[in-house]
Amino acid sequence: MSKATQAAVSKKNPFWLPKNRYYELKYFCLQFWDWQKRRAQLDGLATRENREPTEIEAIEKAELDEKIRKVMTCAKLAAHQYDEWLLKGVTKGLSYDAMAARKVLPISRDAYYVLYRKFFWLLDASRK
Repeated sequence: MSKATQAAVSKKNPFWLPKNRYYELKYFCLQFWDWQKRRAQLDGLATRENREPTEIEAIEKAELDEKIRKVMTCAKLAAHQYDEWLLKGVTKGLSYDAMAARKVLPISRDAYYVLYRKFFWLLDASRK
């Protein structure tokens, strides 16, 4: 779906967000897999005897865990049994059509985008 043909979400929609806030949250989610990779790289043990690097790694690990948890929790709250599909869509930047081309999705396009907007609305509330 091109941006020129995308329907604008009405301000009357309960999950409406300002355009720039939506893009901020969207790009936040697109970092999800980078956080996962970085999290796996942190072992919590510093190579030096000084505790400071270990503490820095522990703090970074906790921050990454919090971001990952926030995205996953909002997907679960928004989509319940469809959270797996929603999580793929928001973290990989995949549209409904792109996912449907690969696999049969268990929900309709309209239902998916309601959950999609609800996810970003919940994420917005959790990041304030």
